[in-house]
Amino acid sequence: AREDRPFYLCLRENVPLDMGWTPSHYACLASADFQDTEFPDSFDVLGKDHYGRTVLHLAAESGSMKWYDAAVRRMRRVLSEERWFLNQVDVNGESALMVACLRGHIQLVDALLDAGAHVSKLCYESVLVMQRLHTQCQKRAEMEKQL
Repeated sequence: AREDRPFYLCLRENVPLDMGWTPSHYACLASADFQDTEFPDSFDVLGKDHYGRTVLHLAAESGSMKWYDAAVRRMRRVLSEERWFLNQVDVNGESALMVACLRGHIQLVDALLDAGAHVSKLCYESVLVMQRLHTQCQKRAEMEKQL
């Protein structure tokens, strides 16, 4: 069966591989398509890799709304205060919000801001630039519709 293969055994048991990542971390970064897009119960959604990145950082890196949603759903089950999770920073001091801004993932930026992610001094400029560009894109799209 598919679940008996080593990757799926590691996934089910949350076995860390390189850099402290579990298979779920890899799947999140690669935007891999699992059928249910749910983390197994053994998966530590709060866990960090050797660089201090959470699964939310990796979702922000890849731009995957699917994995962002899965991480947030799981986080809500295990945490009473989700903002703590949303604002975790890696060894470079970057939050998931800043990573999403730097990668240009507008949908994730909006989702993180709506969820209550903190705009730190470090990422303030990135968020402003992203929102300005997003506004310009919307205005341009509206102008093109009128033509």
